[in-house]
Amino acid sequence: MKIIVFHLPYPMGNYKLNQVLADKLSKDGHEVYCIEQLNGRPYDEEYYQQIKSVEPDVLYYEMLDKGTFEVVEKFNCKKILNIMGTGILKEKFRDEIKNYKDKWYNSIITNSTDVYNLLKDDVDKIEHFEYYFCALKDSELIKNEIYKHDCVFLGQGHHRLQMSEFDKEMEIYFKPKHNFDFKVYGTGWPQTDWYRGILPANDIGSLYSSVKCGVSVIEPEQYNNGMINNRYVELGFCETPIITFQYPNIDWCGAKDYINIIDTYDDFNEIVTKCINEDEEVIKKTKGMKEFILNQHKVYFEKLDNILGV
Repeated sequence: MKIIVFHLPYPMGNYKLNQVLADKLSKDGHEVYCIEQLNGRPYDEEYYQQIKSVEPDVLYYEMLDKGTFEVVEKFNCKKILNIMGTGILKEKFRDEIKNYKDKWYNSIITNSTDVYNLLKDDVDKIEHFEYYFCALKDSELIKNEIYKHDCVFLGQGHHRLQMSEFDKEMEIYFKPKHNFDFKVYGTGWPQTDWYRGILPANDIGSLYSSVKCGVSVIEPEQYNNGMINNRYVELGFCETPIITFQYPNIDWCGAKDYINIIDTYDDFNEIVTKCINEDEEVIKKTKGMKEFILNQHKVYFEKLDNILGV
């Protein structure tokens, strides 16, 4: 099959994930083209014609920007939409997503049981997965002294600094002056002593392999739809202790025993201290989480192959 895979530019969310997915499909024998989406730029006729010249059998993507969706609408082929967030529809997602059948999608793969139930009678091919595939490889898990922090968070600041839904994260993770080495990597954060800038593109595995533990956060639009993001997958694959809240509407799908759920600053401090001291029970959880993630990786591609019809 000729498959187009759209991805975001670095350092945004899926820039690496969809490139790794494209490589996997290529190794499986497909003719695959990994193309950067317009990312907020308006519809571009030349961009459309370049894709059209491929004569694709399949388009694969997560939620896109308006301009790229306009390009997608022009194609009459299999359109696989991976729904791990509400994208440009935001709070109107549940009310409006069905309006885009055949325009934006004719096949769905999603990590939300709510979205699956909403759309299962609307499309011929739909699959539900629990955790995303892992874009990291064992060869990337290289310890580096510059990342040897006690605890780390990798992700954007921007909206998290402004939205009241992130007040708890701010009060526990980002505002206090911790008595341990806590660092943040990503865009949109203030210039503070705990901010370390944008992480180099290929250093996710190195970062998580070098730290004692990592914080993972679920967006409101994700937990409202029961979605778990790929940060949990990356941390789990690196055998990094995961610290997180019990977010509303989240079923950990069997992984709850392998993560460290907190609710207060004291909880956070206690778990980080255990991780620094390499507590036996905490380390044991990381082994279980990696096995869990490796199985989830396999399951994701089995479900994708089912949609592709191979």
